[in-house]
Amino acid sequence: MTVRRLWLASGEVDLSAAGSESDDPVLRRLFRTAVFCNTASLGAGSGADSGDAMELALLRAGRAILDPIDDLLAEHPRVYLHPFDVGTRMMATVHDRRDGGSFDYEIKGAPEAVISCACRIATNAGDLPLGEEARARWLWRADELGRRGLRVLACATKSSE
Repeated sequence: MTVRRLWLASGEVDLSAAGSESDDPVLRRLFRTAVFCNTASLGAGSGADSGDAMELALLRAGRAILDPIDDLLAEHPRVYLHPFDVGTRMMATVHDRRDGGSFDYEIKGAPEAVISCACRIATNAGDLPLGEEARARWLWRADELGRRGLRVLACATKSSE
Protein backbone atom coordinates (compact mmCIF):
# COMPACT_ATOMS: atom_id res chain seq x y z
CA MET A 1 0.00 0.00 0.00
CA THR A 2 1.24 3.48 -0.88
CA VAL A 3 0.00 6.98 -0.13
CA ARG A 4 -0.72 8.38 -3.59
CA ARG A 5 -3.05 11.35 -3.32
CA LEU A 6 -3.99 13.93 -0.71
CA TRP A 7 -6.53 16.65 -0.69
CA LEU A 8 -5.55 19.84 1.13
CA ALA A 9 -7.41 23.14 1.27
CA SER A 10 -5.14 24.27 -1.58
CA GLY A 11 -6.20 21.31 -3.75
CA GLU A 12 -5.19 17.79 -4.66
CA VAL A 13 -1.57 16.68 -4.20
CA ASP A 14 -0.15 13.78 -6.21
CA LEU A 15 2.63 12.38 -4.02
CA SER A 16 4.19 10.50 -6.90
CA ALA A 17 4.99 13.92 -8.38
CA ALA A 18 5.73 15.58 -5.03
CA GLY A 19 8.95 17.37 -4.40
CA SER A 20 8.52 21.06 -3.88
CA GLU A 21 5.33 20.38 -1.89
CA SER A 22 7.43 18.95 0.95
CA ASP A 23 7.95 22.54 2.07
CA ASP A 24 4.19 23.17 2.22
CA PRO A 25 3.39 23.76 5.93
CA VAL A 26 -0.10 22.25 5.64
CA LEU A 27 1.28 19.09 4.01
CA ARG A 28 3.94 18.84 6.71
CA ARG A 29 1.28 19.31 9.40
CA LEU A 30 -0.87 16.58 7.85
CA PHE A 31 2.01 14.12 7.84
CA ARG A 32 2.98 15.06 11.38
CA THR A 33 -0.49 13.91 12.44
CA ALA A 34 -0.28 10.79 10.25
CA VAL A 35 3.08 9.87 11.79
CA PHE A 36 2.10 10.68 15.39
CA CYS A 37 -1.33 8.99 15.23
CA ASN A 38 0.15 5.66 14.21
CA THR A 39 1.02 2.36 15.85
CA ALA A 40 3.19 0.86 13.08
CA SER A 41 6.99 0.99 12.99
CA LEU A 42 9.53 1.10 10.20
CA GLY A 43 12.38 -1.33 10.69
CA ALA A 44 16.03 -0.87 9.83
CA GLY A 45 16.06 -3.41 7.00
CA SER A 46 13.95 -5.13 4.43
CA GLY A 47 11.08 -7.01 6.07
CA ALA A 48 11.68 -5.39 9.46
CA ASP A 49 8.57 -3.17 9.32
CA SER A 50 5.66 -4.05 11.58
CA GLY A 51 2.06 -2.97 11.72
CA ASP A 52 -0.98 -2.35 9.58
CA ALA A 53 -0.23 -1.82 5.87
CA MET A 54 -2.07 1.51 5.78
CA GLU A 55 -0.18 2.83 8.80
CA LEU A 56 3.13 1.67 7.32
CA ALA A 57 2.28 3.54 4.10
CA LEU A 58 1.59 6.68 6.12
CA LEU A 59 4.95 6.33 7.91
CA ARG A 60 6.84 5.85 4.64
CA ALA A 61 5.20 8.90 3.09
CA GLY A 62 5.75 10.84 6.30
CA ARG A 63 9.43 9.95 6.25
CA ALA A 64 9.70 11.35 2.70
CA ILE A 65 8.12 14.66 3.77
CA LEU A 66 9.37 15.04 7.38
CA ASP A 67 12.61 13.06 7.56
CA PRO A 68 13.90 12.31 10.14
CA ILE A 69 10.64 11.19 11.78
CA ASP A 70 12.43 9.47 14.66
CA ASP A 71 13.73 12.83 15.89
CA LEU A 72 10.27 14.34 15.62
CA LEU A 73 8.77 11.47 17.62
CA ALA A 74 11.50 11.78 20.27
CA GLU A 75 10.89 15.53 20.58
CA HIS A 76 7.15 14.99 21.11
CA PRO A 77 6.75 11.72 23.02
CA ARG A 78 3.41 9.96 23.02
CA VAL A 79 1.80 10.03 26.45
CA TYR A 80 -1.50 8.38 25.55
CA LEU A 81 -2.92 6.18 22.81
CA HIS A 82 -6.63 5.78 22.20
CA PRO A 83 -6.72 2.79 19.80
CA PHE A 84 -9.00 2.77 16.79
CA ASP A 85 -12.58 2.53 18.00
CA VAL A 86 -15.12 0.92 15.64
CA GLY A 87 -17.88 2.99 17.24
CA THR A 88 -16.27 6.39 16.64
CA ARG A 89 -14.28 5.17 13.58
CA MET A 90 -11.27 7.14 14.82
CA MET A 91 -8.06 6.72 16.80
CA ALA A 92 -6.14 9.36 18.73
CA THR A 93 -2.80 9.97 20.36
CA VAL A 94 -1.65 12.62 22.82
CA HIS A 95 1.88 14.03 22.62
CA ASP A 96 3.83 16.07 25.15
CA ARG A 97 5.01 19.37 23.67
CA ARG A 98 7.73 19.52 26.35
CA ASP A 99 7.02 23.16 27.04
CA GLY A 100 5.74 22.89 30.57
CA GLY A 101 2.37 21.24 30.24
CA SER A 102 0.99 21.64 26.70
CA PHE A 103 -0.12 18.67 24.65
CA ASP A 104 -0.98 17.96 21.02
CA TYR A 105 -3.95 15.71 20.26
CA GLU A 106 -3.66 13.88 16.93
CA ILE A 107 -6.67 12.15 15.39
CA LYS A 108 -7.20 10.09 12.24
CA GLY A 109 -10.07 8.02 10.99
CA ALA A 110 -13.02 7.78 8.66
CA PRO A 111 -13.53 11.13 6.91
CA GLU A 112 -17.18 11.42 7.90
CA ALA A 113 -16.27 10.85 11.57
CA VAL A 114 -13.28 13.22 11.71
CA ILE A 115 -14.82 15.95 9.56
CA SER A 116 -18.05 15.92 11.58
CA CYS A 117 -16.02 16.72 14.72
CA ALA A 118 -13.74 19.34 13.15
CA CYS A 119 -14.40 23.04 13.59
CA ARG A 120 -11.43 24.48 11.63
CA ILE A 121 -9.52 23.69 8.44
CA ALA A 122 -5.77 24.11 7.95
CA THR A 123 -4.81 26.42 5.08
CA ASN A 124 -1.60 28.17 4.07
CA ALA A 125 -3.26 31.38 5.31
CA GLY A 126 -3.80 29.83 8.76
CA ASP A 127 -6.61 27.84 10.30
CA LEU A 128 -10.05 28.94 9.11
CA PRO A 129 -13.52 28.10 10.46
CA LEU A 130 -15.10 24.99 8.95
CA GLY A 131 -18.72 25.90 8.25
CA GLU A 132 -21.43 23.53 7.06
CA GLU A 133 -20.92 24.37 3.37
CA ALA A 134 -17.17 23.74 3.61
CA ARG A 135 -17.79 20.56 5.61
CA ALA A 136 -20.07 19.27 2.84
CA ARG A 137 -17.36 20.03 0.23
CA TRP A 138 -14.76 18.07 2.26
CA LEU A 139 -17.10 15.11 2.60
CA TRP A 140 -17.76 15.24 -1.15
CA ARG A 141 -14.00 15.28 -1.81
CA ALA A 142 -13.47 12.26 0.44
CA ASP A 143 -16.28 10.43 -1.36
CA GLU A 144 -14.77 11.38 -4.74
CA LEU A 145 -11.38 9.91 -3.77
CA GLY A 146 -13.14 6.76 -2.57
CA ARG A 147 -14.96 6.46 -5.91
CA ARG A 148 -11.52 6.45 -7.56
CA GLY A 149 -10.76 3.29 -5.59
CA LEU A 150 -8.56 4.96 -2.99
CA ARG A 151 -8.66 4.26 0.72
CA VAL A 152 -9.51 7.58 2.33
CA LEU A 153 -8.69 8.91 5.81
CA ALA A 154 -9.02 12.29 7.45
CA CYS A 155 -6.64 13.75 10.02
CA ALA A 156 -7.12 16.39 12.69
CA THR A 157 -5.05 17.98 15.40
CA LYS A 158 -5.63 20.17 18.41
CA SER A 159 -3.27 21.76 20.92
CA SER A 160 -3.97 22.30 24.60
CA GLU A 161 -2.37 25.76 24.59
